[in-house]
Amino acid sequence: MNLAIGYAAFALHHRVPYQRYAAARLNSDELGDLVTERVLDVLSRQWPRVVGSESPAAEAWALLQQEVVAELGLRGSCPDVLHRNLAPAAADVALLHYRLGMRLTEAGVLMGIRASSVAAHLLAAERALSPAIARELTSHHRH
Repeated sequence: MNLAIGYAAFALHHRVPYQRYAAARLNSDELGDLVTERVLDVLSRQWPRVVGSESPAAEAWALLQQEVVAELGLRGSCPDVLHRNLAPAAADVALLHYRLGMRLTEAGVLMGIRASSVAAHLLAAERALSPAIARELTSHHRH
């Protein structure tokens, strides 16, 4: 497949979920859009290397995480409750599943990890969170 077409397909498929994730982490739709466009711009320039990697989705996800953390630092913002209390992957899975309503398989594809790893991260998150946070997450998910 042509590299440009492959990148375009990747960007089309990932733009909205990336925007939703970044907006949730940054508590701003505008910043979510800004960070997502920055990530996709970097990916477009690095696409030949990224697409040849073991997991292009995992590489892209790592870049998105880095950009979100950098933006939080620029703004002097604190991480959300999940990212303050959990390992990064567990926090991301919990955010994608509970706050954004993604199925575990969708979260795994987006993050570039196996569904079994997603399930393990979610279980770890649920065990590590205080009952109050867990209740808030699950009630938020049901609405």
